[in-house]
Amino acid sequence: MKQQLIKFGMVGAIGFLVDALVLWLASHWLPYPTARAISFWAAVTSNWWLNRVFTFQDAEHSEKAHQQWGKFFLASLIGFIPNWGVFVLLMGFGEQQSLIDMPLYPYLAMIPGVLAGMLVNFSLSKFWVFKA
Repeated sequence: MKQQLIKFGMVGAIGFLVDALVLWLASHWLPYPTARAISFWAAVTSNWWLNRVFTFQDAEHSEKAHQQWGKFFLASLIGFIPNWGVFVLLMGFGEQQSLIDMPLYPYLAMIPGVLAGMLVNFSLSKFWVFKA
């Protein structure tokens, strides 16, 4: 399980980069909360695929891929509750403190939320989505 958690974290790091890149691109045209929702979808999709072929490659994968993706997306939504909540709180704090004008602030505000959701996502992935 320790090895899977490490792999899950590595996949999560890649997902964070996908998340940040899509947030950066989408935020040029959309408000940050909307851009963040889109970036989350992109990150979930990349994380599902990488976890399927790397982290939990020994799982049966008896379900059709789109069904497993749906379960992973649902599990990620549950983990996204603290993720999104912390991000919105930190963005509000950033607006009050004029930190939001700092170019890196929105991306730094993502980090605590991502970490908050990681353990929830790992547990649901291991015991529900990719159960052996």
